[in-house]
Amino acid sequence: MSSRVDERPLLELRGVRKTFAPRGRRARRTASAVAAVDGIDLALQAGTTTALVGESGSGKSTLARLIVRLHDADEGTITFDGQEIQALDEKAFRPLRRRVQMVFQNPLTSFDPSQTIGASILETMRLAPDDEPEQERLARLLTEVGLSPRFAGLRPRQMSGGELQRAGIARALSVRPDLVVMDEPTSALDMSIQGQVLELLADLQRRHRLTYLLVTHDLRAVRMMADRVVVMYLGQVVEEGPTEAVFGDPRHPYTRGLLYAYDLSGRDEERDRDVRIRGSLRTPRPGDVGCRLVGRCPLSADRGGEPQALAELAPGHRARCWRAAEGQIAGDRQPHATTDPTDLGELT
Repeated sequence: MSSRVDERPLLELRGVRKTFAPRGRRARRTASAVAAVDGIDLALQAGTTTALVGESGSGKSTLARLIVRLHDADEGTITFDGQEIQALDEKAFRPLRRRVQMVFQNPLTSFDPSQTIGASILETMRLAPDDEPEQERLARLLTEVGLSPRFAGLRPRQMSGGELQRAGIARALSVRPDLVVMDEPTSALDMSIQGQVLELLADLQRRHRLTYLLVTHDLRAVRMMADRVVVMYLGQVVEEGPTEAVFGDPRHPYTRGLLYAYDLSGRDEERDRDVRIRGSLRTPRPGDVGCRLVGRCPLSADRGGEPQALAELAPGHRARCWRAAEGQIAGDRQPHATTDPTDLGELT
């Protein structure tokens, strides 16, 4: 984890929303719009790692794509290094694009199968030219991520998943970015390789003072890398705070349920009844009010239909739950998990 923080956030989101309408004539007749991201406020400090966690369908990957402008937000502002980027057209945004890079979940599909790895990296690298000869710079990048320069001549299908992910990291670094958004960077890798990639990312962050947004199901990766944790559920942030605060003293019932699914120790029937999240995700709709966890929350009550504010419970630690705001969920210290993380999509 990094300890160097600037006063002004490198990236700041305010009131960001993204709704997806059903596609096709038949879908428009039978389906409703989906509020994938619903009023998100988020700030990333330079040189730190923020982890975005939640079940599949919580909106975290959509939010990541909004930040790198693979999607455009419907409402709200996204400010990078003091400049609001939502209002920029592609030409105006191009100088900033190299400063915000993404490492994708599946390294095989993120590379053009008809190109060599070297050609793919060079294509990106040319967005940020300098005086160093291209081939020397390419060889240096590959070496920096733990690959021999000979990998430049290979095609994606000739490399393992771990090797490809390292090449994807090299490609992202080739334009000297400030912010790297990582969407499940280890989920497609064998367990033995995951730790190596996480250690590499931590080392690169220290050397280049990178800012990371880590989108992941893997709470082990969060513990290892993140300074702050943002928990999303059905398009909203339901809890955020320093990693140790969120892991050690979770205040939102959903966060408690995620950690309970992750840590197999200390279980009993009473705790299972009070903490475990049951059922499946519903589809968030535009204009939904009240607690999004109603129907799954083990602590649900009549006030679940009321709008839930993201209330500050301690410095830098906030949760979207009236019970937490009134001190009814406090002091629920969680043991440090020692088991491998489960897939947080499997909570039922």
